[in-house]
Amino acid sequence: MVLIAARCALLLGVAAAAWLAGAWVGHRTGLPWLRVGVTAVILCLPAWDVLPGYIAYRSAIQAHGGWHLYRVAAAEGYLDLREDTDIGVWSRLTGSSFRYIEIWSRRRPLSSEIDPAYYELSLAPPGSAGCGDGPLPQNVKVLQEGEGLGASCPAVQRHDAPISEFVVRSSAGWEDLPRSAWLRPLEEKWTRVEERSGRSTLAETVVLRYRPWISTLGFGDLIPPFVSAAVTGRSVPLNLAAVLKPGPAP
Repeated sequence: MVLIAARCALLLGVAAAAWLAGAWVGHRTGLPWLRVGVTAVILCLPAWDVLPGYIAYRSAIQAHGGWHLYRVAAAEGYLDLREDTDIGVWSRLTGSSFRYIEIWSRRRPLSSEIDPAYYELSLAPPGSAGCGDGPLPQNVKVLQEGEGLGASCPAVQRHDAPISEFVVRSSAGWEDLPRSAWLRPLEEKWTRVEERSGRSTLAETVVLRYRPWISTLGFGDLIPPFVSAAVTGRSVPLNLAAVLKPGPAP
């Protein structure tokens, strides 16, 4: 209710200011068309940055948005800092060319034990050690069914330090791009494949957003933020298979 009241008050305030300014100009000049013009200009002021912001946003999409592949590398697996739990990781290993996916987690996978560490997750083939013909733990059976692992068994190795040469990580949220002197900043969300040493970025996918001034005041339903999406042809999911190829890391 408070937000609705504030929005109504703002709209009424802008309308009143536009009417009074137009009336004053029309009275002083005796030109009715100027009165209409001043009123229209003031009514449009809250949306002053919509057009220039959209132009800057579209230009940034062409220059910066979407999928960018800079280099291909060989890797048996990678550290995925987008994950802090093993849930959902196992199914990504099924049919994958990667031998393992590494995560950092406060809890030991397949257990409720608190043990912060890096964990190397892999799938053991049927008949291998720990995945024989004997009875499997109930939590493993549930995981096999829920993640579609078939007869493969989840295997976990704990490490105090990461073992992967390459890391996949995402921005924590929307981050400001360098702004112009008068427009609100464009924002980006990114996911990158990087060398863990930080020497270089192998690939990235970038989503861009511009929020006109009026949308930040609670009027996003009238003029919503511009967000790049698949429809632009410039924002696509991260394609790990195109970046990291099977094989030992250099």
